[in-house]
Amino acid sequence: MRVEGWGCLMSEQEKTFGGSAPNFLDRALSWVHPAGAVRRLQAREVLRQFGWDGAKRTTERGRARAADNQNPETTRMTRARHELAVEAREMYRNSPLVRGVTDRICNYTLGRLTYKARTGDAEVDKQIETYFHEWCHRCDWTGRFTFRKIVELALRAYIVDGDHLVLPLRDVRTDPKTGVVTGDGEPRLQNVDADRIGDPNKIGCDQGRPHGIFLGERGEIAEFDLYKCDQNNRYTPDKKVKAAQAYFLCDPFRATMYRGVSLLGTAIPRARDLYEAIRLEMAAAKTASAFAGFLQEGSRGTAVDWDDKPGGTAAADDPKSLEMVPGRLQKLTGSGTLTLAEPTARPSGAFLNLMDVLQREVANSIDMPFGFTGRLGDLGGVTQRIEVMQAVRRFDFFRRLLEDAILNKVRDLVLDYGLATGKIPYHKKYKEGHWLYGAHLTADVGHDTNARLAMLQAGLTTKTREAGHLFGDDYSALVDEGRAEVDLQRKVAEESGIPIELLPGGHAQATMLLAGKAEGEEIDAAGGAAASEQEAAAAAAEPPKVAAVRDTKELKGVLDLIRSYNRGEITRDQAVTLLVTQWQMDLAEADQLVV
Repeated sequence: MRVEGWGCLMSEQEKTFGGSAPNFLDRALSWVHPAGAVRRLQAREVLRQFGWDGAKRTTERGRARAADNQNPETTRMTRARHELAVEAREMYRNSPLVRGVTDRICNYTLGRLTYKARTGDAEVDKQIETYFHEWCHRCDWTGRFTFRKIVELALRAYIVDGDHLVLPLRDVRTDPKTGVVTGDGEPRLQNVDADRIGDPNKIGCDQGRPHGIFLGERGEIAEFDLYKCDQNNRYTPDKKVKAAQAYFLCDPFRATMYRGVSLLGTAIPRARDLYEAIRLEMAAAKTASAFAGFLQEGSRGTAVDWDDKPGGTAAADDPKSLEMVPGRLQKLTGSGTLTLAEPTARPSGAFLNLMDVLQREVANSIDMPFGFTGRLGDLGGVTQRIEVMQAVRRFDFFRRLLEDAILNKVRDLVLDYGLATGKIPYHKKYKEGHWLYGAHLTADVGHDTNARLAMLQAGLTTKTREAGHLFGDDYSALVDEGRAEVDLQRKVAEESGIPIELLPGGHAQATMLLAGKAEGEEIDAAGGAAASEQEAAAAAAEPPKVAAVRDTKELKGVLDLIRSYNRGEITRDQAVTLLVTQWQMDLAEADQLVV
């Protein structure tokens, strides 16, 4: 058997990538010795079993280009990165899936973003938090956004564009005519989109450096080259900013990368397929639903007479279709027949399965569980909790990235200014604190709460940590709220005469405890007055000589013991015994001291 025409039967992929397809020698050999050519192909196929299969050329798949996977900052890769960001923005504007997933990541990551100071001094913490929270409402350079919104814009831009820049500025303005300087120099923040770092129309004109970035001697980022973009999409030079004066949000996946790639990069093809498939399926469903029935003519030269004209023939200007009116019976004449359209079965089960497959690929591309982008209700039990844990860890990754790149740097900048201007008091730990993001995401509140309560009872966690985990709030704030609630219940009970135990959320034995507290305060006040009178009388007389009491702390202990004796809390013998045993007094001195 002769094997002919192999060159004609080869596909374009086989011609390009080769692999097990016959080459020139194989085709030449097949003309003179077909059996030898077949054995040659078999031998080469055996040799293919050695080595890495992913590094071999085959006829079933293409092969990666080395030029596209070596230096990530080449002109070609930079242009591809910019085009990828444009595609991601397009999908964010038009694809409900991409927009929903992106916004959901931002909402769950940030939640109720707030800062809690941790100096150890409650009063200092309160002053720092008050000043910082007030600054958060005036932090935007343009006066439009709060601090949380600025961080949200940065995170969304990082997901869609690949990177984002936040510039710290000073609220100082100079009148160009008079030269008068206004503003107090308080820090302000400005968002800079990724396409403004370098001119996207001049990719490849960076003289071998990363687009929009100037490097130092060690390869570090030294400066950013920023541009302005007007309403006609014209880019003009804006300014150059030192790297130390900018907060760059970027997460490169290679050490030689300086600019980020859209997090939706690998999801864009499947997101666009999904978007286009839904549009086409919707068009097909509308087309199928647009026809209620079809008219079929009878014998040649006859037709249905919609207007019931004599003779059963239709006029030349008769309509080609009839509008279906609900509840009306239309009388038809002539020899034609009317066939109702088949009910549409769109979308089909196969189409819905395809939608699930595409959504799973989109979820995998951004390292989020399918339930987060698709249907979490389909999962249950342990699987559901594992999926939620994956999402929680992904949110924690975004939070750590934001804290390292933006949040902690902004906190230090603002608190330094507040300390320098005297708006917050100095404390050696004035920068100690942490960020709270709201309630913790969980798939089973009851199961998770019981587990964490067991950990709390075992001493493996603290109330402060659990308050932030479950409610996203500070434990001290919860204690203050509880104190205020108890105080409110006490006032209502005193005014209405209703015991606290009967009020909504009342505490057991609250009335007895409050009565005991009031009685103790009266006893302390009475005992203190008696002790004061005795101390005044003792001061008039010659003070006793206590040889064993040598410092202030010991003297204070002795006085407290005597006050307890004067209030009747201990007997005279007990007081004398304590002075002898604890303060090593002589029995005569102790007996003389306790009168």
